[in-house]
Amino acid sequence: MILPILIGFSLLASLSYADNVFNYCVGDLSSPTGPSGYTCKDPSKVSADDFIFTGLRVAGNTTNTFKFGASPAFAPQFPALNGMGISMVRADLGVGGAVPIHTHRVAELLILVKGTVIGGFIDTNNRAFYKTLHEGT
Repeated sequence: MILPILIGFSLLASLSYADNVFNYCVGDLSSPTGPSGYTCKDPSKVSADDFIFTGLRVAGNTTNTFKFGASPAFAPQFPALNGMGISMVRADLGVGGAVPIHTHRVAELLILVKGTVIGGFIDTNNRAFYKTLHEGT
């Protein structure tokens, strides 16, 4: 229960800027997507539900080769993230699981809820940064 509230509050707080004016561009999922996301939904059709996402409570399916499952929160699942350069994913790993090598065009934040995992990344100079993460880190 607290996670959807926290995500909604964090998103609203991140939308504010100077003059304490809120600005947003909720994605119109019926329009084509471009390099900066979807076109903005008509503001008269925007509702509070556009700023709340509860899909991260759903565990990903880990019955595969990598023992890895994901529940994404990108603009198609969470239209309020449209054009913000933010994405969220609930990643579930089975014992011995691994996340396949992949790339991001946005920042990534890991919060480990249960277990221990090695997390990290490789920069554009091919330098690896990694650390063993424990619950709560």
